[in-house]
Amino acid sequence: MKKIKLGIIGLGAIGERLIKVLKTYDKIEIAMVYDHDIKRMEEIARLYDLATVDGVEHMLDHQSLDAVYLAVPPKFHKDLALKIIQAGKDLLCEKPLADTVENAKIMYDASKESSVTIGMNFPLPYTGAYQHLQEQIKKNEMGSLMRIEVYGQFPDWPRKWQINPWIDTRAEGGFVREVFTHLIQVIISLYGPIENICSRAQYPSDPTLSEIGVLGFGKLLDGSMVSFNGLSGMNEKEYLSLKFIFEKGSLEMVNWRQLFLIDQSGKREIEVAALDATKVLFDNFYKGCLNEPSNLVDFKVGYETVKIVETLLNNYTEKK
Repeated sequence: MKKIKLGIIGLGAIGERLIKVLKTYDKIEIAMVYDHDIKRMEEIARLYDLATVDGVEHMLDHQSLDAVYLAVPPKFHKDLALKIIQAGKDLLCEKPLADTVENAKIMYDASKESSVTIGMNFPLPYTGAYQHLQEQIKKNEMGSLMRIEVYGQFPDWPRKWQINPWIDTRAEGGFVREVFTHLIQVIISLYGPIENICSRAQYPSDPTLSEIGVLGFGKLLDGSMVSFNGLSGMNEKEYLSLKFIFEKGSLEMVNWRQLFLIDQSGKREIEVAALDATKVLFDNFYKGCLNEPSNLVDFKVGYETVKIVETLLNNYTEKK
């Protein structure tokens, strides 16, 4: 079995989480890591027995390196992704694709012109809840879709496990970019683009901080409505929901992995396969690196997702 030699750029909370998974994954070998925070890089390298490099260029110069995982803040995605693609390395990129619609478009265009394998870390498609949801939609036994509802409540933002210098900034962070992005990707993958978005985002008085709330709606190509409702700072438990309302009942994905069927008899949880979404993601990335058929979320979906997110945040108006 060929092992893919992977470099990781960015060693924050997500980068370290992935290292832990890959240390138990036999198809991909972490060949080297890099972070601009030298102290952090050396700490992670010692903790997980990893090789380091002096910079991104030095990493990409290694002929033996097959692929790169990009786990840096969104504002650095474009420049680094272009370097990785130009170096001919396969690429798995964190979400959101970029910090602006314009930068996301540049990345998407570059991906179209490249022959390397390019994907994004959107884990929901690899969960049992998503797979069951997709099967039910394909069966079309619940009648026509009436509405999709995206809902999120957060007692703290940033969440205590995710505190870093950018996660609560207006330029890059906020729960719409970090969390709603995942749910929007699911909607796009199942039903296509969301258009004609109208929204209002609530911001704190500090102009550097991310949104505290958002309300909005848009529509799918078939005319079905999609609503968005999110709020942080609530004195309630974190709760995340993606609800598909059909004529004969509803399917609701809750807190990433639970799936419920709702109708007039009540709300009951559906038993779904217990999948390790991150390992399934890496299975697909591995296949892609070997030029085998794979199921990766591409930069086109990443670009469409950024457009919707930035429109919800009132940062972008799509030209007609």
